[in-house]
Amino acid sequence: MKTSSSQSEKNRLQTAHIILLVTFGLYLLYERFAQYLPFYEYKYPLLLVSQFLFILPGMLILRLTGRDWAKEIRFTMPEGRNVMLGLTAMICAYPLIAVLNLLSQIFVVNQVTLVVEYMLQFGLGPSIFLLALMPAFAEEFLCRGILYWFGYRGISKIEGVLLSALVFALMHMNLNQFFYAFFLGIVFALMVEASDSILVSMIMHFAVNAFNVFATYMAGASIQPEQETDALALLTEGLSSPLYVILSVCGLAAVAGMLILIIYRAFKINGRTLRTETAGTCPQDKRHPADLFLLVYIVAAVILTIQGTVFR
Repeated sequence: MKTSSSQSEKNRLQTAHIILLVTFGLYLLYERFAQYLPFYEYKYPLLLVSQFLFILPGMLILRLTGRDWAKEIRFTMPEGRNVMLGLTAMICAYPLIAVLNLLSQIFVVNQVTLVVEYMLQFGLGPSIFLLALMPAFAEEFLCRGILYWFGYRGISKIEGVLLSALVFALMHMNLNQFFYAFFLGIVFALMVEASDSILVSMIMHFAVNAFNVFATYMAGASIQPEQETDALALLTEGLSSPLYVILSVCGLAAVAGMLILIIYRAFKINGRTLRTETAGTCPQDKRHPADLFLLVYIVAAVILTIQGTVFR
């Protein structure tokens, strides 16, 4: 029975990583040959197709292997309390996201603002759809659904949380987004495990993206870069003040503590744990969710991340 279970977990892991490589490969091919498409000059449909490429390979491969994609990625209706806990967690996480974003800009250029600025010319509604709703579904489908739930959690939940977050961060292919995306990936995966529903992380993902788009829209996209430059200047100036550093660290520690308590509460009220029930008890039975397929992705993504980053 243990051998059969181990083989099943291995097959699921390989399937998840094959989906990852196929998705990543198709996306890179699309980026390479998109200029030959008849709608290349119309950026909205161009970006829309790229989002669908994160979804279709996984759905098709799961279907071809006789699996129900919605069941396999735990695409189920969550309880209302879990949605509220997820949104509260995002409120606590947002200051940490903002700080990670600003700190990264000490070394690299913000590569998100120009995209949002361009997309807002289509209006707030279409921008939220393309920059918030579609990424929330597509990226959570692949990273927390296919990779974490379908592929990793049966082998090691903790390693699965970290690896799915790493894949998610590298998928953005620039260092500006890498750091806060890795942090968010951990929060999303923990809330998926705690709530037993990937819809919770999709709602959380949508909330943070939609807030960013709406805030940029209200502030005026054309002045956003100057605002970020001023904020970065204040940050670097403040780092020279010991009192500023102490107060900032204490404030961030308090917010981080609240975030941890919320996630712990979500696990507690749902009777969930990060312990992997199917893990072997002997050292020789211990398996890890990393394999050659994942290594190929990480190496390629790291190279593209370095190439895609605009350093200061």
